[in-house]
Amino acid sequence: MHFKTLLSCAVLGVISGCSTLSGEAPAPNNIERSDLFQFGAGDRLEDSDLLVVTGGAFDRTEAFEVVRQPDGGSVLTEIIVGANNSYKVQTRIRFDADGSGISGKGFGNYAGEPVEVIITKADDVARITAQGETFSAEHTAPCDQCLMDMSPSAIPMFMMARRYDEAQGGQQPFRWVARALIGDQVLLDGTARIQKLGDYTFSKDGEQVPVKQYAFVEKLKNEQMGAYFYVAFNLYTTADGKPLAFATGGKTRGERRGYEGITTALPGQIPETDEFF
Repeated sequence: MHFKTLLSCAVLGVISGCSTLSGEAPAPNNIERSDLFQFGAGDRLEDSDLLVVTGGAFDRTEAFEVVRQPDGGSVLTEIIVGANNSYKVQTRIRFDADGSGISGKGFGNYAGEPVEVIITKADDVARITAQGETFSAEHTAPCDQCLMDMSPSAIPMFMMARRYDEAQGGQQPFRWVARALIGDQVLLDGTARIQKLGDYTFSKDGEQVPVKQYAFVEKLKNEQMGAYFYVAFNLYTTADGKPLAFATGGKTRGERRGYEGITTALPGQIPETDEFF
């Protein structure tokens, strides 16, 4: 019975989602599975693929998997590998059914020192810790319906597109907290505003794939300097919100395996900061 179920998942493809009654996880989609991956009875493997990031200082691959849980929440796990194998880090972030962050765990590396990053939330306050053999840090931050990230991961930002209210439209704000996995950086007061740009199609293997495109500007605070700065992106998703690509105002691009060229076919429309803040 298990073999038949797993075979059906392989034939259908994990982009469609697959669950097993036994709690035995379907195989990943030709990627390395994170040590932080978990799968229980009633869970569904909703997505499993590779994001390839090029064109900047943070060239990398992100092997990601999303598990949908019976309560409607989801869990994202990733293995992120830097260009020329310069680093390899892992992350696991849990979201509730509304897409708000619940908790996070990461295996990072600060200048050769393994570091474990933990994010928990209670009473709308996030507690962010990082612990290595010699390195140790702890912060708290407001986290009412906030999103969580562990850079250099790009996949968590697509949660804004999933949470975007198309009926409301316009610019919609989201709060972020985060800690980096490859250096001592923490985000305690991040704010992003996202807006849908439109519905388009991308030609893939002779078929026209529906694509949603969004623009967002993020306001970040450098905690060491006490100064704010801004970054702008475009996001590309499937019709049901699965990540396809992102583009910046520079050369940096992230494209899902099999969707190479999407950010060229559908050029980024990078907004000016003052249009959002």
